[in-house]
Amino acid sequence: MSTDNLVVSAFLGLVAVAAYGNYYYVVTAVTGLVSVVYSSMTGGFGNKIHTESKEENFRLFMKMNRLSLAVVVLCSAAMAGLYQPFMRVWTKNDPVLVRHALTPILMVLYFYVMESRQVLLSFKSAAAIWRQDRWKPIVAGAVNLATNILFVVFLPDAYKLDGVILSTIIGFVLIQIPWESHVVFTSFFGKAESRAYWRDQALFALSALALCAAAWHVSGAIQSILPK
Repeated sequence: MSTDNLVVSAFLGLVAVAAYGNYYYVVTAVTGLVSVVYSSMTGGFGNKIHTESKEENFRLFMKMNRLSLAVVVLCSAAMAGLYQPFMRVWTKNDPVLVRHALTPILMVLYFYVMESRQVLLSFKSAAAIWRQDRWKPIVAGAVNLATNILFVVFLPDAYKLDGVILSTIIGFVLIQIPWESHVVFTSFFGKAESRAYWRDQALFALSALALCAAAWHVSGAIQSILPK
């Protein structure tokens, strides 16, 4: 993930770094609020792993995952509706710093895919499942860097920064999330639990899509009737 700023700075310049930093700051601010929940889970998961059955652990895991996803869905919907209006106020509608509509959409997607895996990561750490995916950071980092450069070189100028964000999302969706879930559900749980987990993930993803679309349109409708 750290390659994004390097690629933006090297290929797109400091103005693009400033624009990217503004949009990314919103993600980090919201992430900082919800990460308090995840950081408090690991100790509880670790205790349950050593004192309860796998069935009890899975029930707890799914309960916390649903609670977490509900928060992430609501945060994503709020960001979808308020991201671009906030950026216009924050930057005083500077045309250099306020990006087109695709940028906040990708940042909301980036936030969702990153945060939707946090309970799984907390459980993985509590269960001491580290060696099984020891190559994941290297592979994900290499793919992220390669796709970053590819998008920056070949996409039109107006969408190069969006390509950098998209490359990180691709790394999450195609490498990190499948790899992490695979090691958890093969090292600790089983196939039946995996199916239940992915069913929940799909349902919450569809809910997030619907709520984000609604928030986006409501926000646009409100802005259209406000005085310029």
